[in-house]
Amino acid sequence: MPRLDSGKVREHSCAERQSPERVVASPLPNLRHMTHPEPAWMTIQEAADLLRVRLSWLYERTRTNTVPHVKLGKYLRFDRAELLAWANGFRRDGRRWESRGASARAALRTDR
Repeated sequence: MPRLDSGKVREHSCAERQSPERVVASPLPNLRHMTHPEPAWMTIQEAADLLRVRLSWLYERTRTNTVPHVKLGKYLRFDRAELLAWANGFRRDGRRWESRGASARAALRTDR
């Protein structure tokens, strides 16, 4: 160990203890500059918060299978992109956009 002039033993720093040949670069890249993407799967609470609806409303929609979801054992999970696409398919009156086309076709049939 290196000694100081006063006779005290000085501690080595980590860099001094390892020779340059033994210093190994970290296998993980520096991720500080990267943004963290949103997780792909959301819990039911996160999905309810995203849609700004009550938890009971969302549970009812999963029970009737009207909202896109995945059941993993006893856990419900929601894909963020799929849930937003589903929600964007509604008009202001709460009906699905696809239903407008079906009702328009039905009206054409009755006019004949």
